[in-house]
Amino acid sequence: MFHFQYSLFYDLQMLLQMSSFYKKYYLLFTALDLSDFPDFNCGI
Repeated sequence: MFHFQYSLFYDLQMLLQMSSFYKKYYLLFTALDLSDFPDFNCGI
């Protein structure tokens, strides 16, 4: 019989998204108006 040890942080992305740190900064950056900045660098 085999026993597999699962990682402590099996779904690290989900764990980070549920943290208060992530939620705070996600709300902060989604509130910023970035329409004045170009999507790509034109090399200028």
